[in-house]
Amino acid sequence: GVESFYSAQLLATSLFKDGDLASIGLRFDDMATARRYVIDVNTRYPVSRRFRLNPRMRYAYRDSITADQVQSTFKPSIRFNYIPVRLFQLELEAGGEWTRTTTMIDRETVRGYYVIAGYRIDF
Repeated sequence: GVESFYSAQLLATSLFKDGDLASIGLRFDDMATARRYVIDVNTRYPVSRRFRLNPRMRYAYRDSITADQVQSTFKPSIRFNYIPVRLFQLELEAGGEWTRTTTMIDRETVRGYYVIAGYRIDF
């Protein structure tokens, strides 16, 4: 069958400080097996010339058409960027994912957490 995916995003820069970025995205998925609604809020805030914070929050709600099942997922995260010299960055990101799946006879909650560290070289 036909599956349709719709999305929209708003971006804003320099709302609170030069160089900051804020975005909000909305998505609707109309699939053969389910309908899903997603909101994604993402920001980047320059604390100083060398240090940036990047908090993000995603929420998804999925309603199954083919089964008696509803699922909601919440994914918060925060990324720290440190730029000690031009063209080189250190990154640290931490976040979580909480998913609750509900059926007529059961409810299950799954929680996961992560930490990622890395570097980036631009050339």
